[in-house]
Amino acid sequence: MNGSWLAAGVIAAGIGIYLLTADVVNINDTEKVTPPAQDSHENTVIPVVQASHFEQVPVKRTLTLYGTTETDRTVTVSAELAARVITISAERGQLMAAGDEMIRLREGSLKAQLKSAEARVRQAEQDYQSALSLQKKKHIADNQITQLEASLAEALSQKEQLQTQWENTLIKAPVSGILNKRHVEVGDFIDKGKPVAEILDLDPLVVHVDVPQNHINYFKSGQKAVVRFLGGATSEATIRFIDRQANASTRTFSVELTIQIPI
Repeated sequence: MNGSWLAAGVIAAGIGIYLLTADVVNINDTEKVTPPAQDSHENTVIPVVQASHFEQVPVKRTLTLYGTTETDRTVTVSAELAARVITISAERGQLMAAGDEMIRLREGSLKAQLKSAEARVRQAEQDYQSALSLQKKKHIADNQITQLEASLAEALSQKEQLQTQWENTLIKAPVSGILNKRHVEVGDFIDKGKPVAEILDLDPLVVHVDVPQNHINYFKSGQKAVVRFLGGATSEATIRFIDRQANASTRTFSVELTIQIPI
């Protein structure tokens, strides 16, 4: 085929097959030569690119655990004076505030003894002050001042002891909480140091849960949590304590949360 050329072939490359072809053209026929069509950009649709900006948003992890509620502490109230119970002002299950009266003991002659001790203190103070005035005028020996000072200190000590005993005839709640147990009744004679009541301190209320060891790294002291009680009520709690040693049998860590309950 003189004056003409033909190029055709198949190239296999990689995963695709590309086909190359060309038309037969008489290069001597200038009239029939049709120049290759030029790429036209007039009707070409320019693709539109749209960009979006995404902000990092923290993803909340929710872990459901089952636990038990406990008291923050259990306080045993004991008598500090051997005496007979004459009045009881609190019943089991009653909500107590710190300082509330629970039990009153017979005071006997303590009040009269206290008044006598107060009078002795006043007398000792007067004697001591008079002696100091005489000392300035050199009318009394220094050793007498020392003796009067010792007498005043002894009178004050006796007064404070009797004051404490008289105050101990009234047994008060040392902390706020619920009176869980009462061990005495009206008419009982109690010895010094005998337990008379038990108070459960519920401020705060403690929630105890066991956390699997593969989740313990997500827990930090001071973190907030939501506690749902069996009745359906919910309350906010704060992580107070995280055990640093796993239970050998369960492979869980003990975690304590607290719920503030105003008394």
